[in-house]
Amino acid sequence: MIHFNNDEDLEMKYFMFLITLLSPLSLSAANLSFQINGLENDNGQVSFVLFDEHAKKTFPKEVGFASCSTATQINNKTAVVHCKDVAPGNYAAFAFHDENNDGFMGHNWLGLPEEKFGYYENFHVKFIPPNFDDVSFVITAQDQNFTISLQRY
Repeated sequence: MIHFNNDEDLEMKYFMFLITLLSPLSLSAANLSFQINGLENDNGQVSFVLFDEHAKKTFPKEVGFASCSTATQINNKTAVVHCKDVAPGNYAAFAFHDENNDGFMGHNWLGLPEEKFGYYENFHVKFIPPNFDDVSFVITAQDQNFTISLQRY
């Protein structure tokens, strides 16, 4: 039987219990780094999104559902994207070279991408974009580094 001397002891023990319970959650997140290669110039920026499996139906178009979304500068035809405190699980990543810096991936009159783009594992697009399961990968609780090579359609 647990006995508390006063309300202050109860509050302190409850506080310590919560810290003990929640501390493994904060330790299980990873910091990720994605190196983006295949850029032809330093114009514009690289736009990047990382989706977890709970948002896989919106991958990669609904940026508001992304676990990490960012745009970063290009230096020497390379860009590096960082995502912090990412929980372990299944994810899919997409990046494109926003050469004209308008925030959108440009398409031609047929609907084909005009700007270079890529997925983790360098999935090669044939006729239609891949779905989440085609390009998903596992993120562990450890910090990880990835590479995405951009391609033209």
